[in-house]
Formats: sequence, C-alpha cells, structure tokens
Amino acid sequence: EAWSAIHLEDTLGAGAAVGGLGPGLFAAAMVTGRLLAQVGGGRFGDGRLLTAAGLVACAGMVTAAAAPGAAVALAGFALAGLGVSVAAPTLLGLAGRTAGPAERASAIASVTTLGYLGFLVSPPLVGLGSDLVGLRAALLLLAACGLLLAAGAARTVGRLDDGSEG
Repeated sequence: EAWSAIHLEDTLGAGAAVGGLGPGLFAAAMVTGRLLAQVGGGRFGDGRLLTAAGLVACAGMVTAAAAPGAAVALAGFALAGLGVSVAAPTLLGLAGRTAGPAERASAIASVTTLGYLGFLVSPPLVGLGSDLVGLRAALLLLAACGLLLAAGAARTVGRLDDGSEG
C-alpha cells in the first residue's frame, strides 16, 4: 500500500489524483475482503482461505508491478488488498484456537508482534529494493511474500482446517 502511489506516479507517470487511488483502493479492497471472509470464509477452512489469500495477494502484486499503465496497476493493488485482507484476522484466530489455554495470550501476542514488525519493516525494505533493483522488482518481493503465505498454508492445510495444529 505505502508504495502504490509512488509506483503509480513515478513509474507509470500517473498524476497525483490517480496516485492517491492506489492506497485508497487497496484499503477498500481490504475492507471488502474482510467482510466477505467473515460472511463466507468458514466454508473453506483457515488453511484453504490463507492459501487462496496468498495466491490472490501474489497475483495482485505481480499485476501491479508489471502493469503497463495506471488502470492495470490499480486493479493489481485492489487485488493485492483483497488477498492480504484475511491474513491477519485468520492468523490471529488460528493462534487463539490452536494454542493451549496457558499459551493462548503468548501465541496471539507473537502473531501480533510479527504482523506489526512486517508493517514497520516492509516499507523501508521495498525502498531499499527499489534503490537496488527498481520499484517494479521490489514490488515483486512483496508478491513472493504472498507465495510464501500460500505455500505455508497449503503445506499445513489439513492441520489448519481441522484445528488440530498450527
């Protein structure tokens, strides 16, 4: 989200008004994704939901990074927001459900800490990547994070979906 406006304006030559749509569409897609997951996410199970979320987020970031113009990039950022929207609530829920009563608070705190760490560290890392290899390539690193989420969830989908292990 933090780099979407810069990508739209600097890489794709969009104006400030269009650049401002990047973070806005990303946030709107996150709200939409969380509402949809709240209504229907239970049908799929946490593992399948996280696998799909990672793949959708990856597809969105690849689309945004490779976009030939602002409209395609905006669609990519919206898709990425839709995908990433369910990760934090689902992982927090898993932490609470799969940890024992004595470890529950610690498990939730660990997931929260990792989430905030990613929130704080990812923008400077994308900036560093942008300096080294360009913004398009740096955005692809975020796509790789979506793939890692999908791969990790897919690897444990049965255990996540039956609630036996996290």
